[in-house]
Amino acid sequence: MQITNEILSNFLYCPYKAYRKSNLEKGTISEYQELYDNLKETYTRLFKKASADSIKFNVNFCNENINLTFDAIEYNEKNRIPIYFIPFEKVTKVDKLYVALQATFIQNYFHYKIDFCKIIFGKNLRQTKFKIPSYAKSAKKHSFDLDKILSNSNPPLFFKNQHCQICEFHDSCLKKLIERDDLSLLAGLKPKEIQQKNNRGFFSVRQLSYTFRPKKNPYRKRKFLPELKALAIRENKTFIQVMPTFPLSETQIYLDIEGLPDRNFYYLIGVIIKNQDTEKEYSFWANNEDEEIPIFIELITLITSYSNYTVYHYGSYEIQVLNSISKKLSSEYQNVVKNIIANTYNILSVFTNYIYPPTYSNSLKEIARFLKFEWTDSDSSGLQSTIWRYKWELFKDIVLKNKLLRYNIEDCKALINVKLWIDSLEDENTQQTSEIKQENIYKWGITNYIVNEFEEINKKAYFDYQREHIFLRTDKKVYRTISRAKVESEKYNKIDKKVNLFPEKCEKCKSKNIKIYR
Repeated sequence: MQITNEILSNFLYCPYKAYRKSNLEKGTISEYQELYDNLKETYTRLFKKASADSIKFNVNFCNENINLTFDAIEYNEKNRIPIYFIPFEKVTKVDKLYVALQATFIQNYFHYKIDFCKIIFGKNLRQTKFKIPSYAKSAKKHSFDLDKILSNSNPPLFFKNQHCQICEFHDSCLKKLIERDDLSLLAGLKPKEIQQKNNRGFFSVRQLSYTFRPKKNPYRKRKFLPELKALAIRENKTFIQVMPTFPLSETQIYLDIEGLPDRNFYYLIGVIIKNQDTEKEYSFWANNEDEEIPIFIELITLITSYSNYTVYHYGSYEIQVLNSISKKLSSEYQNVVKNIIANTYNILSVFTNYIYPPTYSNSLKEIARFLKFEWTDSDSSGLQSTIWRYKWELFKDIVLKNKLLRYNIEDCKALINVKLWIDSLEDENTQQTSEIKQENIYKWGITNYIVNEFEEINKKAYFDYQREHIFLRTDKKVYRTISRAKVESEKYNKIDKKVNLFPEKCEKCKSKNIKIYR
């Protein structure tokens, strides 16, 4: 099986995807991937126009083992430097590892010496250069793992990860994960934690749900309990550890900010202000980076026009943005921003500490949809908003802008819905964790097993246990032998001395000048 660019790239994000690609499977190409390819093609074309003759594009290396193509190679007197193009403004570790792996395979099969690699990234075609030897150890390990996967007829185990949302096999993989009730569906569990639980024999959300103990370590505070989350999903019920209290204020401000993570550019602010019976919506839009600061000044002016307020947001993103923007403002505005941050409330903290609804993650989208709230565009998400913004910058389509404005305000409305639901958490589908009855696994009676096969094993084991113990207690010869051994054991370890642990005077010198330490 030949290793191609596509297989190599997919392997770094998901080995299972690389396996499927090696078997020539095809899925539905995501809108994100289409945007990525279009931007890359556009920026590569711009680079070609400005490049020198010493740079050759789409250089292919092919034999029976590999079929790899560098985006470009720069030839000079001393070195040949591979070039990789990235359309976004940030270079990740995975991007560097991908080029390093390409170079490693080509060096191994073609004895082609490569010391450096170059990455061209972003709209302004910025450059970064790194040494191949610095990734040699990691590249060797990954190349070994890739060969192992491609040479094996059985597919590797796969789990849900961040790449899933842009993967062409997203729907089919998600269906399989739900069928096997995989632990990776729980967004609060990290890969290392999943591995630890697998080592202990817990592979499904249902299995994990049986490990929740309401009275275990009552004095130890833990932020997030994945086993309680699993129990909520199993019972289809919302569990409450502690009922949260919100600040009392005349004005409630619901805030949502949209940005492009790779550019640290925040282009849209949505605000809904609720004051007694009135509700007002505001949207602040920036066409480019030059308009970013003015829209935040408009936001600050709007919020400070109210005296008694609480700003509600979901997650830490909004606070990070305000802190970042504050550094670009004058000292006068910086103090105002500090005051605004002091009056904020993160509703996500309610779900990480106190309330466990029957949802696989605590994202605003999933919890709001659990509460029957729907966005106008069914595919709305943070990733989708990034795609819409990039497309708007390319084509200036007013439809895309309206989609973003609507999506941003609907996020604020979803936030209002979630808060109102928390305020009225008193129904038959909710339960305090203190009221959960702990099941005693040592009680008499029929034991309910999580895995059906354990029941059959236990029946056989229990039969052998009873037969052996009943035999020992009824056979007279065996009984006499056990009784004799018991009598002889009582001869030993008899009390022969008493020691006072807290004497008034020393046993040796009889001095009363002693100190008792413990």
